[in-house]
Amino acid sequence: MSGRRGLFVAVDGPKHVGKTTVLDELVLILQAAGLTVLRTKEPSSAFDLSNEQAHTGVDLARLLADDRAEHVAGTIVPGLAEHDVVITDRYIASMLVFQVLDGVPFEQVWAMNEDFPLPDLNFVMTASEDTINRRLDHRDVQTRFDRQHHAARELAQYRTVAGFLAGLGVRIVKIANDDDVTLAGTATAMAEPIIDEIGRRP
Repeated sequence: MSGRRGLFVAVDGPKHVGKTTVLDELVLILQAAGLTVLRTKEPSSAFDLSNEQAHTGVDLARLLADDRAEHVAGTIVPGLAEHDVVITDRYIASMLVFQVLDGVPFEQVWAMNEDFPLPDLNFVMTASEDTINRRLDHRDVQTRFDRQHHAARELAQYRTVAGFLAGLGVRIVKIANDDDVTLAGTATAMAEPIIDEIGRRP
């Protein structure tokens, strides 16, 4: 990296939009382009996922914010000093969607997150309601959020959040991941703005 700070990339989107599978391919494309990549996720691996079933509203939001604080300090910031790209599967945008849909006011969720570093590039992955619902139907286990929140509400809230973050200077790139696009096509469409953004840096 020659001492430069890496590019901080967040990938967010409704549940069952297919982020994780696409990220597997995206990392391979970026590495093939000669970039060092740190891939991480939120909630972090240290987070007890049973909290998402046992807690709701503000209580869950605070637990997630605490996890984010440790994740930023222990993984993201050090990773940006050592890698060309740090990609997190979910970040602030997802909390501004799911915790708001869980009953916490937008302003309160943002207050829990406003001191965290914003991503340089934030992908918002979308798909049609039919695609998301079809993928959900194939899941053997459904979470509380799966049972309570309809895809249409998540998609609508992501549009609101994307506009909000864009207003703060975050570069937002929307990526469609419906069943009529290929895995390689979606990953390539995501790799291009990452490589472009790095190429713009002095």
